Amino acid sequence: MSVMRTLFSIILLRRGPQDLPYSQRLLQWLIVIYIATGVLVLQGGVETGEALANMVLDALIILFYTHLVLAALDKKPRFTQTASAMIGIGIVFHFLAWPAMAALSSTQTQETVDNVSTMASVTMLLLISWNLLVVAHIFRQALEAAMSHAILLSFALFFISVSLSRLLFSE
Repeated sequence: MSVMRTLFSIILLRRGPQDLPYSQRLLQWLIVIYIATGVLVLQGGVETGEALANMVLDALIILFYTHLVLAALDKKPRFTQTASAMIGIGIVFHFLAWPAMAALSSTQTQETVDNVSTMASVTMLLLISWNLLVVAHIFRQALEAAMSHAILLSFALFFISVSLSRLLFSE
């Protein structure tokens, strides 16, 4: 099964990180693609340099947090596949969020702004919720943990990522 097909299966909660190949090279490529697609999505709302810095920070947070959680629970050998799954699903979610983000940055009239903002906000809320669920699914599979614990880990990762990003990049 191809990597993209496996990532889509993970997003649909049908597969887990263990179904991805164990490959440092794959993880490296996914990190590069994650940062590039994130910059592409964010570029409409912020300058390229800030978008790049934000995406590098986000990738580092995901990698560090994943490593920390796996190490704390004595599951370090699962890092490469788990990190690949986390970064890989992030790439897919970037592409899913791109239309909403582009719509937000290209509106012209106030009426259009209101309508598009509402649609984009609802779309983003759904995507964030789905992303949190998929990250929890990955943690559940990698840690062989209860879904309730995996959801807590997912929310903690989200909170850390948003908090650090706002702390370092908010105006």
